[in-house]
Amino acid sequence: YNQDNSVITDPDTLSYRHISLSIFERGKYERIRGTPETHRPPVYPIYLAINYAVFGKNNLLAPVIVQHVLFFIASIIVGYLAYQLAGLMAAVVSYGFLFTDFTVFYYFNEVLSEALFTSLLIFALFFYWQSLKTAGNRWLNVLLSGLLLTVVIFTRPVGMFLTYPMAVILGLGIYMETKS
Repeated sequence: YNQDNSVITDPDTLSYRHISLSIFERGKYERIRGTPETHRPPVYPIYLAINYAVFGKNNLLAPVIVQHVLFFIASIIVGYLAYQLAGLMAAVVSYGFLFTDFTVFYYFNEVLSEALFTSLLIFALFFYWQSLKTAGNRWLNVLLSGLLLTVVIFTRPVGMFLTYPMAVILGLGIYMETKS
């Protein structure tokens, strides 16, 4: 990395970097000066701008290290959810798939939005599972899940397609609880 930061960058990294530098330096959401950005969603450039504020604007390794911390936390949650849904063997298999998947290693080592998207999605699913599992603070967990899912959508718009199945599952869970 010290000799060549292209190890952690991709052609798409440059567009995120331009927007995040604009946010960091001028407080403007634009890739080209004077033209508001309409192509990239705002969460990942904001994430990079926060990293610049904390670690310095020329440090592209810091966002990758933060992504690794997020991966560690998300992997614990994946194992927990697999264990809750199907037992110990499911947790072991999910860890096996997670830790041997080349694309996971690739994207969590790049300055790209996929790592943040995946981590936030797993956190949203965790709170969603908690809302189905516990009756006491269900609405707080639904709220946290919904807020995180909103952030997920503003990280990568493909996350919009996840709102429908989650709403159906939540509705079925609440319906089944009222029937019993």
